[in-house]
Amino acid sequence: MSGNTGEYSRARSRLPYNLVRAAIYAAAQAANLNPRQISFSRAQDVVNACLPNLLAARSEHEHAIQLDAMLRRIAQCKLFRTSHRPSYPRMVWPRSGAFPKRKSGEHHAPKNSHD
Repeated sequence: MSGNTGEYSRARSRLPYNLVRAAIYAAAQAANLNPRQISFSRAQDVVNACLPNLLAARSEHEHAIQLDAMLRRIAQCKLFRTSHRPSYPRMVWPRSGAFPKRKSGEHHAPKNSHD
């Protein structure tokens, strides 16, 4: 186990992500939604809140009821509809001109404040 510790911890960290993604997909399919319409972070909160009840279910029937309730809650975690368009037309910023060239006689040394 010591040789695979890094791989084991990566697999453990992916499990919750994959569990939430699977729950989002199942909830979206049941609610006839696109899975991308569901907020991952809100769905993750629902999974974390419902997981103890799912694990504590004493029968398959109770587990199915808890799972159905969790999927219905996840389906309600929809993202806000956006048109992906800015509310104002974008403008191109004007290009600034090049800095003016310094004339050879204008070079001044910085004044010393101690004088």
